[in-house]
Amino acid sequence: MKQSIRACVAFIAGNLIEKQDSERIYDYTAEEYFDISGKIEDSEIKIYDYSRSCEITGKLKDKDYLLYDYGTGEDIRLSIVGNKFGGYDYNTGLEFSGTVDGNQISFYDNEHEDYFDYKL
Repeated sequence: MKQSIRACVAFIAGNLIEKQDSERIYDYTAEEYFDISGKIEDSEIKIYDYSRSCEITGKLKDKDYLLYDYGTGEDIRLSIVGNKFGGYDYNTGLEFSGTVDGNQISFYDNEHEDYFDYKL
């Protein structure tokens, strides 16, 4: 998963789980902030990723969020259970997972076979 997309998914998961309304996320690996704005609600998501100048939108369907990334033209499936999240990136064809603890997010990306840490 591309760095900025991963940051957006971590941002969405973190805000949904912690019921926050953040406007950016810090990527510890990249040592930079990603500015993101929009609406994240339990039933609907519409954010704007300033680093890629594109939207990610989505809705809750059954128990998963089906997101659409306008930058790649591909879907992302996101599931949340408690403070854990996971899903599938249709752009890479690989899964991802993570946990949220307060404003700290740990994200495992199967494409890179590594963990990435974020802060809301």
